[in-house]
Amino acid sequence: MASVAGRIAYVGIDRQVHVIGPDGRNSQQLTWAKVPSELSRWGGSRGRDSHAWPCWSPDGAWVSCFQSEESDDVVGNFRVCSVQVDGVEERQLVALTHQFPIYAQWSPDGNQLAVLTQDADQLQLLLCNQGQLGHSRLIEEGVPLFFSWASDSRRVLVHAGSQTSRRGRLLLRCVDSTGEDVSLSSNPGSFCTPLFVGDRILYVTAAQSGSNVCMSNLDGQSETILMSLHGLLAVIPSSDGKYVAVGSAPGGEGTPYQGIWIVPSIGGPPVRVTEETCQAFFWVPGCERMVLVCRAERSNALQWKILDIESKIIQDIGTFWPSRDQLFYLHFFEQYSNSHPIVSVDGRMLVFAGHPDPLYGGDSRSRLWGVDLTVCTPRATELAEGTFGVFSKS
Repeated sequence: MASVAGRIAYVGIDRQVHVIGPDGRNSQQLTWAKVPSELSRWGGSRGRDSHAWPCWSPDGAWVSCFQSEESDDVVGNFRVCSVQVDGVEERQLVALTHQFPIYAQWSPDGNQLAVLTQDADQLQLLLCNQGQLGHSRLIEEGVPLFFSWASDSRRVLVHAGSQTSRRGRLLLRCVDSTGEDVSLSSNPGSFCTPLFVGDRILYVTAAQSGSNVCMSNLDGQSETILMSLHGLLAVIPSSDGKYVAVGSAPGGEGTPYQGIWIVPSIGGPPVRVTEETCQAFFWVPGCERMVLVCRAERSNALQWKILDIESKIIQDIGTFWPSRDQLFYLHFFEQYSNSHPIVSVDGRMLVFAGHPDPLYGGDSRSRLWGVDLTVCTPRATELAEGTFGVFSKS
């Protein structure tokens, strides 16, 4: 396999977070379970710490994760933690009393962690700080709720829904005391995650027929409509911010996207680069290729495919049966692609978690697989036993 930049953090079948090299070597365990021992109090249970959803800090020095205590009669007591990768320190950023953690994203400066939680039927966005352990601050709530960080780490762009109104809201929330919040006047269209592209923001607004893909400055002014489509839209900017990939699912949430369009982020004619129906799509750094996830003919199976943007040729990588966490990731790929990359920063490798072919029987435990994207015929290679993996950005 070609030399690949970055390392992979993954959840093993032991429900602990590990780090491994792209070649499957240099494995390192970051978290450890508390299990009952002979010294435990008779009749009691200290439970077992389970970890999930590792996320690399921007500099690759820390990995955040969700920790829960499991015993014979309870599953819960969630904590948001950060673990030093090349050291011994573990920080408990906050303990959650009633909330269930769903998703986390580091601020670009690596000092803060925005955590999406569920409390009963409400979603809440909490802000934790690496230097203020045990504390969190509520900065937004709503259903649904999607967000992204600005490059200055001072602002969070939020798309939130309301339980009492069909109209959602787009809000630029200032998370320090140096600025003011900005509410965008546009009514959000049918989409999920608003994103930053340099010093501009990318979002979707409602139109009389369908939705408009828009770019504007940070206060919502100087708005440019890039293109309009019907259905639930997914928008993903390229790593250099020059292009935006757009997919439309006319049937709404859970239905396939009917092809992919690419449009320059400064405006220009959109080009439909494929009519392939897909469940998710990701840019490969370099803006020349995209990774697609499509439904396979076999039951409960998906397919990885590579799209060459210039030639529009699609190459099948292989069929896979995703783990539960991998499937959840793919369902909300717009949000996760911004913080949990499954393609290495140099575009050489894809990592994912899935089960072996059920037709072969035998051991059905989920594996971590790597795909070398530099070879003529990419094929998955087993790296470790695990349920979810993500590349570092450095």
